[in-house]
Amino acid sequence: MKRLEVVGKSFTFTDDIDPQYKSLSFQVQVLRGQYNYVRAEFFLEGQELANFLAGDRDYEKLAEEKMRWILELNTTPVDAYMLETMQREQREILGSVEETKAAAIEAASAVADDTKNLAVAAATDVASAAVEEAKVQAVQAATQVADAQTAMLRTAMRKFVRIDELQPEDIADLVGLYDPWIADEAVAVGDIRSYDGKLYKVVQAHTTQADWTPDATPTLWTEIAPPETEDGEEIVPDFVQPTGAHDAYKTGDKVLFEGKIYESTIDANTWSPSDYPEGWKEVTD
Repeated sequence: MKRLEVVGKSFTFTDDIDPQYKSLSFQVQVLRGQYNYVRAEFFLEGQELANFLAGDRDYEKLAEEKMRWILELNTTPVDAYMLETMQREQREILGSVEETKAAAIEAASAVADDTKNLAVAAATDVASAAVEEAKVQAVQAATQVADAQTAMLRTAMRKFVRIDELQPEDIADLVGLYDPWIADEAVAVGDIRSYDGKLYKVVQAHTTQADWTPDATPTLWTEIAPPETEDGEEIVPDFVQPTGAHDAYKTGDKVLFEGKIYESTIDANTWSPSDYPEGWKEVTD
C-alpha cells in the first residue's frame, strides 16, 4: 500500500450533561499511483468503538487495516460505511435467494414424490409426464424469484456507486447494473441507461425512439465518463450545440472545437466559440 493519510477524524457524544463517546468517524486517503487516490470514511460504533478505545491501536493502524480490507476486495472508491451497508444488504438478499431456492427445491421434491405415488396407482407414462411438468414449474418459480432478488440487488448497488469518481475501466464494469436503452420508453432527466457498452444520462425528458439512440442525440443524452484518463490526462469533450439552459456550458467548461481547446468564460453559454468569441478563450497549455 502506498502513502496512507488520515485526513480528518471526529467524535460524537451521547449528550452534554454526561458526555460519553457515541461514535467515531475518520476520513482516509491512499495514493495508489499518480493522480489515483482511493478515499474512504469509516464509522466506529458500539462494541467496535469500545474495543478501539480500550486497545493500543492508533488511527493510522486502524485506517490501514480498514483500507487493506477494502483494497483487497478491489472495490470502487465508495464510502466505507456505505460499502459495509451495501454488503450487509447483499448478504440479506442473497440469503433470501438461497432460502427461496431451497424452498422451491423442497416443494419440487414433494410434488415429484406425490406424482410418483400417483403413477404407481395410475399409468406410468402419465405419471412421468406429470413429474417432468412439476419439475419445470418448480424451476420456473425459483428462476422468477431469483430474477426478482437479483433486480433488487442491482438497485441496492446502484445507490452506493459514485459514477463521477470512477475510472474508465470501472465504469465499463458497472454497465450491467443499469437497464439497457430501449425504444418507446418515457425517461426523465437524470435517468441512466446503458447503450453499446457505455452509460448515458438523460438531460432532457422525452420518450425514446428507434432513431434517437443516445450516441446520436447529444441534446437528449450525455455520456457518463470520468474527467481523466488512466494516465491522468484531462478528457476534453467535443463541443455540442446546447439547446437551452439545461445543457448550456458553465464558466470553466472546456470543449474541443475545430481542432482547438476552448474554455467558457461565462455561465449559461449556448454559443460556439465561432458564434460568440467573447464567451470563450483558447487554451494553449
